[in-house]
Formats: sequence, C-alpha cells, structure tokens
Amino acid sequence: SHSHADQNSFAIEAFGEPLAIPSGMYALYSSAHHHGWTRQTRAHNAVTFDGAGQVVRSAQAVGAFPTFHTDDRITYALGDASAAYDNRVLACRRGVFCLDNGLFVLVDWLDPAYEAIWTWHLHAARRITVDPAGRRAEIRYDKAALDVVFCHADELLFKAWDGFDVMPFGTDEAADLPEEAAIHHLDVSSSMPKQRDVLLSVLHPRLVSDAAAVVEPLLDGQGEGARVVLDGRTYRVCVAKGSGGIDVGGVQADGAAAAVIEDAGGDVARALLVGGSHMSVDGREVAEGVLTRVEGLPETPERPRSA
Repeated sequence: SHSHADQNSFAIEAFGEPLAIPSGMYALYSSAHHHGWTRQTRAHNAVTFDGAGQVVRSAQAVGAFPTFHTDDRITYALGDASAAYDNRVLACRRGVFCLDNGLFVLVDWLDPAYEAIWTWHLHAARRITVDPAGRRAEIRYDKAALDVVFCHADELLFKAWDGFDVMPFGTDEAADLPEEAAIHHLDVSSSMPKQRDVLLSVLHPRLVSDAAAVVEPLLDGQGEGARVVLDGRTYRVCVAKGSGGIDVGGVQADGAAAAVIEDAGGDVARALLVGGSHMSVDGREVAEGVLTRVEGLPETPERPRSA
C-alpha cells in the first residue's frame, strides 16, 4: 500500500548534494497530491507512454535485474520494468553503464504495446537549465552539478516546468514548499508516436568548479551512441537500433549495446558488449583479455497483429 510506481527510476546525489531526485510530498496519505502525483511514475526519474505510467499500488507491478556486471572500471545493470506497466508495454528496460565510477550512460529500450509518445522524466530541487538545440540539460546546486545529454537521431521535445498540478495538502503556494519537494521538472518526449525506440543519455555529476565532460553524439551510422572526453579519458557507448547490430562512431559489434574505455594512446583499455560475441573499434578487433561479454536483452513478446 506504500509503494510508488517507480520501477527503473534513478536518483543521483553527488558531493553531498541532491541532483536528480524523486518529486512530490507526503503531507496526507492518499490525498489528491500524494496519490495523483507522488505515487505516479511521472513524479520519478522514469518513463511514461502517452502520459501513462506503471500501475499504482499493485503487487504485480514489479521490476527485475536480468543482468549485472561489475569490475574496477565498468559496472552495467539492466533493469526490466515491463511487468510494472501491465499491458501498456511489451517491454520497458533500462540499461545503466557506470564508467570509472563517475560517468553514467543510460539506455532506455522502449516497446509500448501500441504506438505511443514516450516521455523521459527528470526532477530536481533547483531549476533545470535546458538547451533544446544542444539536447542537453543542467541541474546546478551549491557545489555540485549534473549534466545530461540526450543522443538520439530523431526530433525530441523538451518541456521544463515548475510546480505541481495539485498542491500538497495544506499548502497553497509553491514558494511555501520545502526544497525536497522537487518542484522543478523536465519532460523529454518523442515528437511522434513510436512503436519501438531506443534512447541513449549521458549523465555526468561533477563539481560546479570542474569542467563539464565533452559529449559528442554519434548518430551517423547503424545505431546511435556518444563519445565522451572526461579528465583526459575517452569513452564510447553505442546501441543498436534494430537487428543489424552496431556500426557507428568507429564501433562495430553484433550486440545490443557496447561500451569502450580508451587509454591515453587511443587503444582500448576495457570494453563491454551486451548480447554479442564480436566487437571491433576503429577497425581493430578488441582483444579477448580486454572484452567482457554479458547476457543480452530478454526476448520481447511479439506485437499482436491487427485484425
């Protein structure tokens, strides 16, 4: 009865400060705000479809971690929230890459049961600065900041807004709410209904005094990805779009996703391949001692055929 519809959502705090956090208040149990916002998927850093999220207060609205790997440089986890959406989706999965304990790359595999506009939600205690042309956003606190860059070939819609549809019980003005209510929001949506889509986003928490990572979207090829330069290191993370594998940004692989960490000389120091066997970078096969292979995505149910 106290659960939230927040499978596969995330929160990021860094350097002792809140950055991407859940939104909403618990001023009165099952009040209009508590049930209509705080419990809902859209109040969390998660995904909705045509505005609909996961089933609220259901013991069947569960998530799972089918795949997990960690070593000294790459951690990867696949979260499967498909069951939480009930019949609204065929599959909704989120892969999280953590690279060198400081850079996060999220991959959202989105398969609604029908053509739908998906929305990727983000919430913060401070106002979110948005650059729609650059497809990026920044959350800045006192000493910590979070940069978010969306790497997607198709048009994306950005909506930054503040406040709540329904105010918490006993509060009339947003100015009276505590900071932890997280009244600042960003909704990033597909511009058209999608039957299947993949979204790759780069999230870099940092000190305000530090330079932001340089993120180059890799969109000209088979699949999509990002090249990130941070603290003298270069990272590439790429995803397949469809069944043809990956061939973008100098990364070729037969899996669903791939992550590469390069050393100062440009050689591959570490790599991880999701659901494949072969991977090359800039025309050179990645050595067996450098490449880690993990299980691919669970099978997605077939889409019902129209009558």
